[in-house]
Amino acid sequence: MVARGPNRVMSQGIGSKCLTGWVLNIVVLAGCAGWTLVGCEQFRPEPVDPVIPRLKVNLPESPPLELPNVPVRDESGVYTVNGLLKESAALMNTVVIVKGVILDRHVCEQEPTALPVAVGEGSDAGSVPAPPVEPPECYPPEHVMLVDDLSRTRYQLLVAGNPQFVDSAAVGQTVTVKGRLVQWTRDNVFVRSEGLIELEPPPPPIEPTPAAAAESDAN
Repeated sequence: MVARGPNRVMSQGIGSKCLTGWVLNIVVLAGCAGWTLVGCEQFRPEPVDPVIPRLKVNLPESPPLELPNVPVRDESGVYTVNGLLKESAALMNTVVIVKGVILDRHVCEQEPTALPVAVGEGSDAGSVPAPPVEPPECYPPEHVMLVDDLSRTRYQLLVAGNPQFVDSAAVGQTVTVKGRLVQWTRDNVFVRSEGLIELEPPPPPIEPTPAAAAESDAN
């Protein structure tokens, strides 16, 4: 049985309202979606070129890690500086003879001269020996650095242990030294893993005997 009259009209009105509401909701949602898409398109960041330009860096050539090709010994059979350093592991704690050019030398200040002290006046004037002078501090001890060639100074050999030798040496002078190849000196001041030459210390001064002193005074 089909409803007639006001009830039918009311149901049709309600249905129309529901349909209209659904349509409005769809329109509003579509509008929001469209606005959202437009907004995303508006604020979307520009694409970045993935290709990164290559930077050319000019670096200096790596220095050679090995010793230069020099003879271990010279024509007379004496070790060169580079030759001795190349074979230092096998020669450590042995006495060797090496020839090189003095690249640098370190000397200490000369000990000041002690002058006699004048005493008395007139006929009683005289002098007494000067009091002992404390020698100046010398650190590091005197030593020289040897190379094979003054134009190639990367590989150097330290020579120490004899101040008299250092005092008489000069930069640029070619010398032949004999000493013990060690990694540290007796006083532990110099330490070099590749080795250094320690010379024998100078002999102590000879003290005059009483007879010689008396003879000297008599003369």
